[in-house]
Amino acid sequence: MLSRFILSLYQLTFAVCSNHPYLFDNAEPGPPFTNGPHLHKTSGKMILLHKLLVKLKKQGSKVLIFSQASLAAD
Repeated sequence: MLSRFILSLYQLTFAVCSNHPYLFDNAEPGPPFTNGPHLHKTSGKMILLHKLLVKLKKQGSKVLIFSQASLAAD
């Protein structure tokens, strides 16, 4: 039972990493903390979103993004 609980904790940690590894304390390079391409290059989901948004902007499309992960979007 305990091993199943520990495994689920690891699974949750990996899920957080896939969203954005900078959600962990002391993971972001700095200080000074800067905005830049490292913010979207550290997450597969953000890489995909960035490529999609660039393509849609070239087409002149409008985009509205809803996210339940408000901590990752900040």
